[in-house]
Amino acid sequence: MKKVVILIGVPGSGKGTQAQKLIQEYGYCHISTGDLLRKLEKDMHADPVERQQLQDMKSGKLVADELIYTLAFRALDACFTKEGGAILDGAVRTLAQAERFYTYFVEHNMLNEICVVELYIPDESISQRIRARVADGEGRPDDVRPEVIQNRIAQQGNMAIAPIVSFFKEKDILLRIDGTQDIEVVYNKLLECVKKDT
Repeated sequence: MKKVVILIGVPGSGKGTQAQKLIQEYGYCHISTGDLLRKLEKDMHADPVERQQLQDMKSGKLVADELIYTLAFRALDACFTKEGGAILDGAVRTLAQAERFYTYFVEHNMLNEICVVELYIPDESISQRIRARVADGEGRPDDVRPEVIQNRIAQQGNMAIAPIVSFFKEKDILLRIDGTQDIEVVYNKLLECVKKDT
């Protein structure tokens, strides 16, 4: 089993669904930068510099990449200490982050332990999936407003993640799965990557 699974995809591509299936079946740690930032916000004993960076983000500034790396690498180290694996779900959002995570894995001699998977759905499917999620009680009603959806596509759609996908593809460690398929079909293809020996 691979020690690290990196899921890449646009909003609604099924990253969270597939991550939960792997967690339930194989006990992976789930590392989401959103969760890490929320945990930092609640931690009254956290590093003052990290808390200040978080406050800067809340005031409208972008999250400093260094804060993301600090939180994510600390969480990864904790997972590996427990002799477990980790799923990075939405943790790699920019080319710079992809490069830094790759460097981390090189430094830890873990390139053979990584499974990078793009769950691909076309941009036109994003709005349908977001609407379906809200109808199922997930997300906020504001998420289905056309301008909100268009903004998410602009910031997190296929054009936005293309440099990340290209980077991992050039490193020959990317598997692309058609995310419009049935959940179980996608999961079985994901498992082929996760269970590969090399």
